[in-house]
Amino acid sequence: MLWPKLHKILPFIQCISNILNIYSYPRSNILVVNSDYEFKVPIIQIRGSPTEITSFATQKFDFYLIDIDKTNISQFLQLFHEDLNFYTSKKILCVGQTISSNTLEIIASYYIVNVIFLNIDSGILETFFPFKQTNLHRVDTNLQRIGKCSETSHIDQLDLFPNKLPAKWKNSRITFCHSSLEPMGFANYEEKGIITEIYRIVLENTGATPVRKIVKLDKSNKRLDFMKEILSSKSCDLYVAGTADDSFDITVPFHIDRMYWFVPAPALNYNYNFILGTFSASVWLAWFSTILCLAMFWSLLSYLTKTERSSFLKKVLLSFELVLEQAAKLNILRTSDFILYTIIIFGTFMMGNIYKGRILYVLSGLHYEETIMSHEGIMKHNLQPGLFPIHMKLFRDEQKFFDYVNRNYQACGMDTKCEDKAAFERNAAVLRSHIIMQFRNKNYLGEDGRLKLISLPNPTTLVYFLCFLLPGHPVYPQINRYTYYLLQNGIINKIISKYSVKIPDQTMSFHRSVLTMQHFKWLFEVWMVGLISSCIIFALEITRNMSRFNQNSV
Repeated sequence: MLWPKLHKILPFIQCISNILNIYSYPRSNILVVNSDYEFKVPIIQIRGSPTEITSFATQKFDFYLIDIDKTNISQFLQLFHEDLNFYTSKKILCVGQTISSNTLEIIASYYIVNVIFLNIDSGILETFFPFKQTNLHRVDTNLQRIGKCSETSHIDQLDLFPNKLPAKWKNSRITFCHSSLEPMGFANYEEKGIITEIYRIVLENTGATPVRKIVKLDKSNKRLDFMKEILSSKSCDLYVAGTADDSFDITVPFHIDRMYWFVPAPALNYNYNFILGTFSASVWLAWFSTILCLAMFWSLLSYLTKTERSSFLKKVLLSFELVLEQAAKLNILRTSDFILYTIIIFGTFMMGNIYKGRILYVLSGLHYEETIMSHEGIMKHNLQPGLFPIHMKLFRDEQKFFDYVNRNYQACGMDTKCEDKAAFERNAAVLRSHIIMQFRNKNYLGEDGRLKLISLPNPTTLVYFLCFLLPGHPVYPQINRYTYYLLQNGIINKIISKYSVKIPDQTMSFHRSVLTMQHFKWLFEVWMVGLISSCIIFALEITRNMSRFNQNSV
């Protein structure tokens, strides 16, 4: 652009400086694009084509002064818009000899409304009201005069940036998108679901016609890149999700549910497995040790009382006789009977107390395996964690479990593959919203009517939903306001309660107490008293028999 002579342009420069001074803050960043003149306010100047100023695209500015005749406005806006740093609610002053309807349509396509145009030939200030027809996708490009720049003009008395947003979007079709699971949202042919109902009410209150669209989340892309892509492409006006990001305009979040780990329910345990697992290792060790000692002792007595003895026992007796230096003949029949009866009596007494009151339960009841109750249980049973990768950060405070999840996790999608693996293959745990699993549990009922998946007692995190829009989107204020109204008046909670499918409580022997030596301490003490008493009597009888043997020998 060939600027007019200096004496003609000076009033405009002073006028522009006044505008920048009035509508900027003390620490505002002002970007001047392709202008050759200095102003009386702090500015950042850039010159050249948009491809040469990429270093500025990552910065955020509060006011833009653009020489419209020298700048490719489409490339410029695209460059700044890609990084979501170009806030469409910021103010733009376009300077030039003329501005075309096509340029205004391009500006409006980025939802930029705070735009004024200064004609440097006449000094006239103009603006346009792109959504005058209350249609988000049909732009009105008619310019309206708002004032004139001159040395005597009072810019501070002009409203250069009036409110240009309609109170209602009566002629607009606004598309809201989501990638949520049922019952948050259902298939395209079903106009129901928590998100569908909430945002249908919100958008109807803005006066617009709501259009719902379900989009498939691409696992290969990050969620931020995915949302930028679908919102920038205008295929969606707003996107509903459960993860906040300050790169967008986001509405007030509302709490929907809690997220739990769902693990395989305890499987039916057969009676022999139940009996084997009822007692701890220490109890089984004590029993087997006692039985082994009893068997060895009884075998020894049996061999000693036999007429025909094995060569080994003959050698044992021969060694005993050599030690005594005389023939040995032990009368041990009464002693062996006494010890055997003592052990049987005390053993029967103990076993009777152990199974008293439990034998019918063991034989007739249904018993289940150990219930997984914590993250340690997931690791102990070597279950593969299934979750969305974005939820990995929830476990950073629990380093051991975080490392386990990092090593073994399976990325879950919107389908039921993770739940199927946990329910039917029983080798996985899945992190899901409780309300989603309540809705899906009808698919995971066993033949006995019991659930195949149960949740850990404590929730992992709360589940929130909120709406994302491109920064400066014109419908954001109304959507945020009406969402807040629904939340404050309990309407959102009422909608959520409609989809809370209640599964009847099912009593199940999930928790099993393992009996340890502490439970049988006094029983084993009684048994040990009997064994010790028997051994003492046996030793006394041997001593008495030896004394008689010595007297008879004399």
